Amino acid sequence: MAPESSFGRWLRWRRRLLDLTQEDLARQVGCSVITIRKLESDERQPSLQIAERLALCLAGAAEDRAAIVRYARGGVPPEQAVVPAHSSSPSLTGNLPAPLTPLLGRSQDVAAISNRLLSHDQRLITLIGPPGIGKTRLAIAAAHEVRCAFAGGAFFVSLAPLRDPALVVTAVARLIGANESDSQPPVERVSLHLRSKQLLLVLDNMEQVVEAAPVLSQWLEECQGLKILVTSRAALRLRGEQRYPVPPLLLPSLGGHLAAGDMLRSPAVSLFVDRARAVCPDFVLSDDDVPVLAEICHRLDGLPLAIELVAARVNLFSPQALRARLDHRFELVSGGGRDLPPRQQTLWNAIDWSYQLLDEQHQRLFVCLGLFEGGWTIPAAAAIFRAAVPESFDVTEGIAALIDQSLVAQQGGCYDEPRFTMLETLREFAVERLAGEPYMSAVYAAFAQYYEHMVQTAQPELHGPCQARWLQRLELEQPNLRAVLSWAVAHNQALGLRLASLLIPFWIARGSISEGRRWLSILLEQPGSLDSDPIYARALCGAGLLAFQQGDLTQAQSFSERSLVLFRHYEDANGIAWALSNLGNIARERNSYATANVLLQEALSIYRTLGDVSATAQVLKGLGLIAKDQGDYALAIRFLNECLALQEELGDRQGMGWSLFNLGVVAFWQAEYEQAQALLEQSRCLHLEQGNQMGVAYALESLGMTLLRRGDPSAGKQLLDESLSLMRALGDTIGIALLLTDLGCVLQAQGDSEGAAAHYRNALTLAWQIGDKRRIAFCLEGVAAALGNSNPQAAARLWGAAEELRKIIAAPLPPSELPDYQQYLAALRSQLSEVEFAASWEAGRAQPLAQIVSEELQVRATYPLNECESYQ
Repeated sequence: MAPESSFGRWLRWRRRLLDLTQEDLARQVGCSVITIRKLESDERQPSLQIAERLALCLAGAAEDRAAIVRYARGGVPPEQAVVPAHSSSPSLTGNLPAPLTPLLGRSQDVAAISNRLLSHDQRLITLIGPPGIGKTRLAIAAAHEVRCAFAGGAFFVSLAPLRDPALVVTAVARLIGANESDSQPPVERVSLHLRSKQLLLVLDNMEQVVEAAPVLSQWLEECQGLKILVTSRAALRLRGEQRYPVPPLLLPSLGGHLAAGDMLRSPAVSLFVDRARAVCPDFVLSDDDVPVLAEICHRLDGLPLAIELVAARVNLFSPQALRARLDHRFELVSGGGRDLPPRQQTLWNAIDWSYQLLDEQHQRLFVCLGLFEGGWTIPAAAAIFRAAVPESFDVTEGIAALIDQSLVAQQGGCYDEPRFTMLETLREFAVERLAGEPYMSAVYAAFAQYYEHMVQTAQPELHGPCQARWLQRLELEQPNLRAVLSWAVAHNQALGLRLASLLIPFWIARGSISEGRRWLSILLEQPGSLDSDPIYARALCGAGLLAFQQGDLTQAQSFSERSLVLFRHYEDANGIAWALSNLGNIARERNSYATANVLLQEALSIYRTLGDVSATAQVLKGLGLIAKDQGDYALAIRFLNECLALQEELGDRQGMGWSLFNLGVVAFWQAEYEQAQALLEQSRCLHLEQGNQMGVAYALESLGMTLLRRGDPSAGKQLLDESLSLMRALGDTIGIALLLTDLGCVLQAQGDSEGAAAHYRNALTLAWQIGDKRRIAFCLEGVAAALGNSNPQAAARLWGAAEELRKIIAAPLPPSELPDYQQYLAALRSQLSEVEFAASWEAGRAQPLAQIVSEELQVRATYPLNECESYQ
């Protein structure tokens, strides 16, 4: 048995990687097959002469050969020669697609790219070539070959649905588990996530978002174990980029006489025959067909997509008929002035030829389907196709016909509804064809209206028992929803505002708040006459809600107040209640409890009159939180239980998760930790079930603090760290401030006063920016606790300042905090005289809050940057 890291094992792996038989390698090296077999089984070592010949045949680059010769002669294996012992290990991580058809004629390209990926000094490789040449398949195959060398996994990111370069970082971040965040730049957060990993990132179809390319350089500079494989129609033009022009498939010779068996050794012809047999199992390549197929492959420039499209027609035409039609088609379009490289012209011709074989209705269906950037269902296709062909047409049969002709593919399904897609190159062709059609405007409008109607249908379902199903459906349709919003920005502001407003619950539930704010900002800033329209008012109010979700209270207040003026003008009762609810929650967050109570009570009265149960529950939650913050726990529990009962009536499991969370927090603040833990665990489970990451984050936060109070700071910190990661990913500034305060508590409990003070001051920075005075009080108290031993007078001053702030905002210290509070004060009094203690305490009460905060933030600025500041 050969040892796992033996030369024989490596030799066998490299030979197979190059798609060579033992006979092929023996012939190239100039030895017998028996010798190769013995070398691979480690029954013998190669002579110096054979080792040098093996290195010449198998090395990925000239500079590798000497290292391989040394390895063959018993030396240390070179980096490029190492192959992991268990290449088929099921523990490999990543999401590389598993192709459904064989990759033909690309073994040498796969080997060359694999060697580059295994090379120490090549970390950014770009596969360049025209559309349809097979860059994606080649990248996937190479990634599969080398994935064992990347302990952190190999990840495939399809950029084809994206048009906005800003979304590239988001797509990568979500795939690798570092989601979007406003509090920390996404580019830096991806770097932080990848910094310690050996990972391969495959970015497919980069050409339409090439403006995002510079971030790849930043990631590579900051993450030494990262390698990136890109497919693109053009080079990225980055330092360190290694370009690999993907060549066409090797073509057969046109002259002389070749038998059918010999012709099948040509990769291009082999691909043609394989795809032809997929649609016509009886297809046989005769000797008479050999020169015809050779010519067809040459006319198609060896481009795999073009060959596949033509081969799919053998069930209709003989090879001779195919050649004739290609001749005719090329003559019609050659010299047509299309401003494209020659190979793209050839691919266009191949697609156009296939398109011309369709009848008029199937042509219209094909170009209409090009609008879908994220795939489609049959109802969606039928809805937009009616705008192009009003008369009766069976869209289901039409799509089936396009599948048969290799123009459309089935993508899978969702909830018993089949889903379809088309290659990106074909989609671009379809969109370009649609641009010249008289029905183009009607089709785009139908496309937008279909998705607006779908989201309208989803709206009530997002608060009921089917919310998980609808959230998943909207997630699946995101590329199409983005396409509609992009079209609406240029052509229909009113529809765009309506759609964006309807998507707000989805954006909140999925943590895509930054994207939602970006779309609403673009649409609200569009010049036009909608700024006094009810549609505009709802979009303003929605923008205010999203700003509130990220702790941007100033923007939230501005948007909500502007919307309230418009809602009152139009006597829109539901809108008035929505804006009042927003403003009430903002006032609560700023600890203006009397104002918040008035606003929310007015909103509650309106919603009860309208019979809006879901909105009523949300307002009751806000009133419960006011009561909780003010220490009236009995009233808080009454409001929150009423809220929970309404959500149970609706089947709103996500809302139930939040109510259980809030009841758990009330129990925690009452120092009823066992009850708190049970309620919070129920909340976490419901949020996990619904895919609500924000809900999970908050439940983990409170569970972590509960474990801390129950005497398990280590387990508590683990949950708090997990929660902080989620908060950062969601861009939740309020949540981040909360978690930094919590982690300060943990460090204080573990005896790390300096680390605790740093966390409290970091939280104080965010709390001051947000204007959250209750959180500011917690932060000042935290710093005071941390300073108790090292600077008791400063600690007493901060305790005094916090007490005065709590009196001003009417937010007393929760009972759960009182034991620690009394212990800290007793320790202070033991270090200071009564005169010193009282003087420091009164100084803190008398000092302006802004001055105290400013002093603490100046102290914070003298600390070196640490992990807890990296989100800023």
